[in-house]
Amino acid sequence: MPLPSRGWYWSLSHCPSSVVGVVHACPVGVDVESLRTVRSDVAARVLSESELALFERRGELEFLRAWTGKEAVLKEFGVGLAGLERCRIVAVHDTRLELRFDGHSRVVHQSLQPRRVVSLSSADGAPPEFLVLDQPLLEPHEVQP
Repeated sequence: MPLPSRGWYWSLSHCPSSVVGVVHACPVGVDVESLRTVRSDVAARVLSESELALFERRGELEFLRAWTGKEAVLKEFGVGLAGLERCRIVAVHDTRLELRFDGHSRVVHQSLQPRRVVSLSSADGAPPEFLVLDQPLLEPHEVQP
């Protein structure tokens, strides 16, 4: 877990198409993933049957909501994927998940976009304001011979 600086906590995540960062006044975790096909054996290792039953559908979006939600909580607690088996989804809402990890309840807020899913977990459960930039911040330069 990144160490706080001057009372501010932070978390970063990236995937092939996106980078996301967050700064907050209490412990926080964030994760982003691009929409893609997910192998069924991977989904089975991440989600229990009871967790899958909470979702109306069983597709890539639902898996990535679950995956990013769990990873955001694990980042907030600073345990990484070693805690995956102890992190469980208990409720699914339109843009939120409710999870339990080692006796702690968390509401994970999500931004569901056409090409990516972003999940954020914080100790205070405050809803974030998501800002999405779909253009690169820097323009690529031509390489001169």
